[in-house]
Amino acid sequence: MKQSAKHFGIFQNLNVQIIKMDRPALFADRMLNGTFSTMEHKHIFESLESGTKMTDIFEFTSPFGVFGKVNFLLN
Repeated sequence: MKQSAKHFGIFQNLNVQIIKMDRPALFADRMLNGTFSTMEHKHIFESLESGTKMTDIFEFTSPFGVFGKVNFLLN
């Protein structure tokens, strides 16, 4: 699935694949190609009395090796 997303203030085009679906509590996707070296994104939904709480867990590996890691730490 092609997606356009804004990560760290920059719009990016990437292809993702849904890798886990546990309705209505969770779904997760993995980047197939895009800016990051790797990226997995989990969306967790929890029912509350006042509505629904959504938690995003975004795990990635910076591109450009050590230079990407240094840039991430500095920003």
